Amino acid sequence: MAMVETVIKGDPKGMFRDMRTKAHKAHLHAIKKGIAHIQRHHKREEWVTGGMGKHAKKPHPTKLSVRTSVLKKSYTIKLDKKKLEARYGTDVKYARVHEFGLPGRNIRKRPGLQNTITATGSAIEKILANALKKEGL
Repeated sequence: MAMVETVIKGDPKGMFRDMRTKAHKAHLHAIKKGIAHIQRHHKREEWVTGGMGKHAKKPHPTKLSVRTSVLKKSYTIKLDKKKLEARYGTDVKYARVHEFGLPGRNIRKRPGLQNTITATGSAIEKILANALKKEGL
């Protein structure tokens, strides 16, 4: 996954790499909950429109029009238990163009994942903090 993604890192300094510790398990649980929240929000968020029917004159100014559903279905979660890291994104080549735009080709940005991150940022912090607090960390 490299085209468009977000990453949650639970142990950036590598302090809990021993997978047998309570701290490692608590961080892993927190990361799973956080990334699942991002995925749920992104899938239900209206970042795409119904499509470009034969009567549509031009694309929606802020939302991506669905033609094949390939992009919408391509977002996945990758979890690295050892690094305590979760990634949510897609490797569909044209995702980056739609997410960030391409001014040279007159393609406006129609961010889906960026809007999801903005909308869920504080909730993710709370989810991670509560999951760790529940484990006494």
